[in-house]
Amino acid sequence: MSPERARQRTDFIETYRSYVINYNLGKDMVRDYIERDTEDQAARWKKFEHLLSSPMAPTDLQ
Repeated sequence: MSPERARQRTDFIETYRSYVINYNLGKDMVRDYIERDTEDQAARWKKFEHLLSSPMAPTDLQ
């Protein structure tokens, strides 16, 4: 990675620190929720569809 690119990345993280943390945490929480107790790919898509169409709080994903 070039020094310029490294500076850009560092600046972004410093500016949007909470976004970076919450985006990655949310991605992990959704993945864990979708994969939990669901082996069948079709069932996982159904859970994902439900997640997108129903209001849920982060605690609902645990």
